[in-house]
Amino acid sequence: MASFGQDTAIRSKIHDDLDLCRLILTAASASRPLEIRESNIPNAGSGLFTSAPIPVGVEIFRSSPIVNVRDPSARHVCDWCYTTTPSGIDSLGAMAAEQLGATSIMPPKPTAMLLCSGCKVGRYCSQACQRNAWKTFHKLECKAVLSEAPAMGPTTLAMYRLLLLKKDGRFTERQWKAIMQLESHFEEQNEDLRNDILAKVHGWGRRMGTDVDFMTVWELLCIIFTNSMNVRPAEADVSFGTSLDLVVSMINHDCSPNAHVFFEGSQVRVRSLKAIAAGGEITVSYCDPRLDVLLRQEILRQTQFFHCECTTCNSEYNEHLEASGAANEKDAIRRCEVILDQQKTMLQVAGNCTSGFYSVLKGSEAAKTEMLSQFAAAIETMTKSGYGGHAWPAHVEPLPNVRMTLAGMFKAGFSYVPALKYALAGCLMAGRRCGSPFVQDLLELVRILVQTCNEPGDGMPFTVQNFPTKKELQMLTMGYIVILCKAVRLAFGTDCRYTLMVWAWARTFMGAGAGGVPALGQTVFEEQFEKVQKKLASWAEVDRLLNLGDRRELVTTVVDVIKAFETYTIKPGIARIRQELE
Repeated sequence: MASFGQDTAIRSKIHDDLDLCRLILTAASASRPLEIRESNIPNAGSGLFTSAPIPVGVEIFRSSPIVNVRDPSARHVCDWCYTTTPSGIDSLGAMAAEQLGATSIMPPKPTAMLLCSGCKVGRYCSQACQRNAWKTFHKLECKAVLSEAPAMGPTTLAMYRLLLLKKDGRFTERQWKAIMQLESHFEEQNEDLRNDILAKVHGWGRRMGTDVDFMTVWELLCIIFTNSMNVRPAEADVSFGTSLDLVVSMINHDCSPNAHVFFEGSQVRVRSLKAIAAGGEITVSYCDPRLDVLLRQEILRQTQFFHCECTTCNSEYNEHLEASGAANEKDAIRRCEVILDQQKTMLQVAGNCTSGFYSVLKGSEAAKTEMLSQFAAAIETMTKSGYGGHAWPAHVEPLPNVRMTLAGMFKAGFSYVPALKYALAGCLMAGRRCGSPFVQDLLELVRILVQTCNEPGDGMPFTVQNFPTKKELQMLTMGYIVILCKAVRLAFGTDCRYTLMVWAWARTFMGAGAGGVPALGQTVFEEQFEKVQKKLASWAEVDRLLNLGDRRELVTTVVDVIKAFETYTIKPGIARIRQELE
């Protein structure tokens, strides 16, 4: 990871060592030639570059990290293959959506995991995974570490595992050098973290019963803190653990990145979000890209020790300054601090209400309704004057994210009308429309639309003034499903099991129109889609819309989704239009 600070002496040497660069890049299975060079970003040390052009929406590379460590709380995740039954996809890639109704992609109940009989910590989905983990790393740490500290955090266990693998001769001298050359921010770690590291270093010596190089262990743990990433699968906005990958560690940060990282099983995959020219530097976001500049800057300072000065940060920060009406720079800083405090309060309220709501989800309807009403009222109160004395802009985070949270809670409580209103405000007003967060938000919106379409046509919400008719909403939902299918392919690719799961669910809605609803691929569909979308957005008080794309793109997406499953034939109307386009 980049440092963007003064302490770049260790990291900056990597791109000068050509043999080391080649060694690092051998870990990646790349679709384009990659290079490690001095970054174009000031004070960022080394960076990862492509020597060939990369189109938008393609895999740049994938690799198997040198260490993956499951978080103890992720009890449904396999310690070897990292597949998880609650994802809706099993270790063989079978899709739960195949056996489910057209209105749901809810996962099946988790199956029992196999526990290591020694430490009772290692968890596996099969005996094969357990054997592989034992041979590769678990036999080294089972008795020495986990039996004494079963609740050990993933970062600490990653440190122990790397040291144990080194002690066992699993790394060559050059491989270990590559790890230890990564940026550590050794001198910048705060005192609390230093004390925590010190305790872990002494714990290493006691558990291993051997002398320990104090500085090496300290440096290694700092390297892991700086360079590790969350094991975050395509299908979930949660972390299953901690991972360290040498190639990913070469990628620098940008708040509007041209690539993103996700996990499929135990492999890390990097895909392009934008077209990257030959010789261009590959960038990712080190934090949630949905966050506003004020929250991003604080997180980057605390975890990566740099102040980002990218164009996205400057643009968003200037928007805050202009809205604040500050008289001078000192006043502007003070007002931005007030906005930041309000952002933190919003997120805290959202977190507290979410945990409170799901704790009463199986309780009385009155309790759920009361919890939702309190949450919605609290957020709406904060948005009235929380933006420097003004109303909070609908597009400024964390408001879109918080409204998506509200939408999910109303959906869980089967209140689809408010769920739809909040989901539209959350998804359509969010700033970034690519990558994993957008796919997840759009999927939530589409699922709410599908549920709303199942309501009787002569009841709520179709009797609400200015709300679309049932047929109009069905047609709009079909268009949003196509947009979702395009977005999930762009973010994850058609060889990703999550993409296929979403497509398997979506394909049940595709084909010729029925009951007066225009069929996909007809000119009238595109015309009515825009009209109905504006109508629904007006009802939800949203001034941003989704783009359906041109006719060729629309039909191609539908055909690709249907053809991905050989047991389903292309509807005649779609096939005819595809022939005309070709």
